[in-house]
Amino acid sequence: MLKHVVELHVIVEVRQETKSQTIIDVTNFPENEDIVLMERMLNSTNYAKLKPYLDGTASANFAVYGRKGVSGNFKTGKAIYRHIKAIGAEVLHLEALLVRSLFLLPTVLSFKKIYLTIHDPLPHVGEEDFKISLARFIYFHMPKLKGFFFYSDFAKKQFQQHYKKIDKPCWVIKMYPLSYYKKLEVNRNIDKQSLLFFGRISAYKGVEVLLNSMSNVFEKFPLTHLVIAGRSINDYKIPEEVLNRFPDQITVINRHISNDELVRLIGEAKFVICPYIEATQSGVLMTSFALNTPVLASAVGSFEEYIVDNENGCLVAPNDSRLLAEKTINLLENDFYKNLTTNLKKHQQVNSWDLNQPILVNAYHEN
Repeated sequence: MLKHVVELHVIVEVRQETKSQTIIDVTNFPENEDIVLMERMLNSTNYAKLKPYLDGTASANFAVYGRKGVSGNFKTGKAIYRHIKAIGAEVLHLEALLVRSLFLLPTVLSFKKIYLTIHDPLPHVGEEDFKISLARFIYFHMPKLKGFFFYSDFAKKQFQQHYKKIDKPCWVIKMYPLSYYKKLEVNRNIDKQSLLFFGRISAYKGVEVLLNSMSNVFEKFPLTHLVIAGRSINDYKIPEEVLNRFPDQITVINRHISNDELVRLIGEAKFVICPYIEATQSGVLMTSFALNTPVLASAVGSFEEYIVDNENGCLVAPNDSRLLAEKTINLLENDFYKNLTTNLKKHQQVNSWDLNQPILVNAYHEN
């Protein structure tokens, strides 16, 4: 792990208005504090689950945004600057660029080496935001920026094709199952009857494609139940025509899903469906894999890098409800999906994320 070969300080940015929408379900926000030890903001149960990942780090804190609008964000940005200056860190690795990254500019400019992880080189359909574009323009042109990391070869190639004038090194660090969710898993004997779509609901996720495929699926397997779980964003509205036709066979949970609820939903699912019209990489995929649940996904983005068709999941051409229905039925026939579940259990690697350590360390030293 990276924490064993460098002095690693971790800062996780959270916003009060989305306090329960992180992987670790933050619930306790001390008043008038901007940098707070993680163990003070998590209840004892959640902290105990996270502690193995934090043991060995030099420090682990939350940076709290969301108090008093822009002025509060500037205040948090200043607090981060003071905190990092006191640490004396030499390398800054930003795991994502968001709008609030603009408030970190004083901190960023104080470093000799800056690295960025880019999740989505291009905005997804329906998720364009000029403020994020502005943040990217500023950060991408910083002289102290030493390079970029990506979670897939697809994302790296997409970035290099779009940002041809950005002449900086690029590295790929592979994604692996998100082992944190294993700590939430409860052993139970469940007669799995559902198919599951989960995650934020947006235009590029292909929900219409999924819904339009279900009439054929329900005709063949009338006891099957589809669950769509996640919060709509950017004013996206789920089409209601199919929902109204199958009110007893489709359940929509349109809100934030807590970790415990998510683990339960995945545990009740035969497999997860990702009918995306476009994608880069997918936390949904790695969460499902962590819980040994196969994924049927569109052959877009990096899904083809992580899914071996008919081994740990299945791939289908995007934006085609007929093909999606056929593939879904194939997985359900004779419980074929159980073969994929067995393969996932057989090939799960422990601490696979450690394989990325030399890539990170070499990048930090070489530039």
